[in-house]
Parts: sequence; structure tokens; C-alpha cells
Amino acid sequence: MHIMLIVLAAASQLLYEAQVASFGCNSSAEVSQLLSIRSDPKAFQQRLFEQFFYGQCIAIAPGAVVEGKLEADDPKVLRVQGRSNPPGYMAPLVDFKLKGDEPPKADDKPQAEESKAAESKTEAKPKAAEQTTGDAAKP
Repeated sequence: MHIMLIVLAAASQLLYEAQVASFGCNSSAEVSQLLSIRSDPKAFQQRLFEQFFYGQCIAIAPGAVVEGKLEADDPKVLRVQGRSNPPGYMAPLVDFKLKGDEPPKADDKPQAEESKAAESKTEAKPKAAEQTTGDAAKP
């Protein structure tokens, strides 16, 4: 029975991507307090740096991919990195998007083909230079 609960808990971890510079704290109360003053950048930065200094919070860079799951007590809070750094950190859900939640872009494939074409052109130039040098060296 206990093994089944562990498997279910592990399976509920999903990947989330930070959409903005965010933070994770040891408690949801700290997250709520920081969110309540986020509209005042000076007060927010001061409080956040205090929490960093005391080891209560961490910074999460934009674009960072983290494991996370919704907190049962507060659905606006995401518990991140619980598996790799137990018990994890509480982070504001509004700062994250479920990874892989968007369809592939239509223009992704042509860009990849363009970069392959550019690579083949750069590879062809040294070969042409070798042929020219080789021909010039012959009497």
C-alpha cells in the first residue's frame, strides 16, 4: 500500500517552465507575502533579498524548467524541486507554464532546414579553398 502511494506521488510531478523571473520559498505564507507586495518593486526587492539572505527563498530564472506539483492547501502555489531538493520550495503558480503545453510552431522546421543549409555552405568553402590551393601548388 505504501509503495503505491509513493509511486502516485512521484507520478504527479510535472515539468513547468518559468515565464518570468520568479522565486521559491520554504512556505506558502512567504510566497503570499511576497506576492502581496510585488506591485511595489522597491519593497518587493527588499523583502525578497532579505529572504534570500536568511535562506528562506531562492531565485528562479526565466526559462528555467523545474519539476513541480500543485500544493493541496493552496492551488495558487506550486511546490518545485521537491524530488531533487526535498522538501522543495513553494513558488507562485502564475509565474509558470506547464512544459510542453504549447503546440509546435509552424516555422520551426524551415529554420532548422535553413541552419542545415548554412552549415553545408560553410563546410563547402574550406574544401573549395583546398582545391584552389592544391591546383596552384602544382607546376
